[in-house]
Amino acid sequence: MSKNEDDHTTFIKDPSSRLCSSTKHIYEVFVEYVNTSKDKQTEPKILQTFPKGYEWDEDTKKNFPKFCFPCKPLTLEKQQYFTFTLTDIDGNYRFGFCYFPKENGCTKCFCFFSYLPWFEFFYWALDRINDFKKDLSEVHKVEPFLLALHEHSVPEVGTMDQPAPVISILPRDSLSQAYKFPLPHPHKTPSLPTDVSGLIFNLSVLFLKPLNTLYSIIFI
Repeated sequence: MSKNEDDHTTFIKDPSSRLCSSTKHIYEVFVEYVNTSKDKQTEPKILQTFPKGYEWDEDTKKNFPKFCFPCKPLTLEKQQYFTFTLTDIDGNYRFGFCYFPKENGCTKCFCFFSYLPWFEFFYWALDRINDFKKDLSEVHKVEPFLLALHEHSVPEVGTMDQPAPVISILPRDSLSQAYKFPLPHPHKTPSLPTDVSGLIFNLSVLFLKPLNTLYSIIFI
């Protein structure tokens, strides 16, 4: 191996090592943005941040809204989910799990920022928050739910033979119920039909020709 090739290999990093192994919280921060302007240069407004005292680094604070609103407001026929990935100063992945409620088109965005790649779990949590917010009689459940989720310990990674852990969220609000949801298995990839996100994706592209679908998956 030449010196240049050897030098190059030192920069190749196993993708799994980009996942932070020492995160203390299931999510770092939850943000609710609103953007009613059709001008992409207009900064979205923050309606809610939890925890309220979350300290952003300057670069993330500046660019985070741009990832939450990658395009101008649109009219949606149904709710939309998407995920983006940023890296911290140590090179660890941080994931933004975003949700556009159907009722607000593309003007409002709920987003969890987390070191954990729990896609289906966070989509479930975003659904719960949207259910609370669109019902005036349940909007008071949002902060107790967010607090319970933030204070919940991150489950330890089990072995291949152990079943995927189930997380139970019990808000301190005595009027709230306990919410249970299975977490992704740390040693297995998601599969159909148990992976709801994958199932929804497959159903949404049934109208495409198989070759077009394959091409999209390979070259996306």
